[in-house]
Amino acid sequence: MKNQHPAFKQHSVRELRRKKGLNQLDFWSRVYTTQSGGSRYEGDRNIPKAVRMLVYLVHELEIDVEQINPENAKVIRALLAGELDEEKLLQTAALARTLMEKVTILGGSADALSHEAQALAGKVAGQQATPGAALQ
Repeated sequence: MKNQHPAFKQHSVRELRRKKGLNQLDFWSRVYTTQSGGSRYEGDRNIPKAVRMLVYLVHELEIDVEQINPENAKVIRALLAGELDEEKLLQTAALARTLMEKVTILGGSADALSHEAQALAGKVAGQQATPGAALQ
């Protein structure tokens, strides 16, 4: 096979479906393919490239393609182009989740929220400020 991308391993589609514990209807409907079409693909019929890529995204990478929209597509393109630091982005997201949890715990106390926001901004900027200092 010319292309060694995982999405091009046609022989493994049936194995992948069985490994996931899905029947043909559930497996193939998630990639916009009928059960009968999927059955033929699992047999001897060639799987079109677009369908193989959807199988790879949906079932192997577990990406909900219906969640992709014009706003987050910009971020996806930037990540793929290497324009965003993936590790920094994940760390920032984790810190933002922590801040949101603390907002809930603090119940909106303005001083405490301001301190937490400043600590988060310091972390994002690469400083050593510690979120949660207001709670300690």
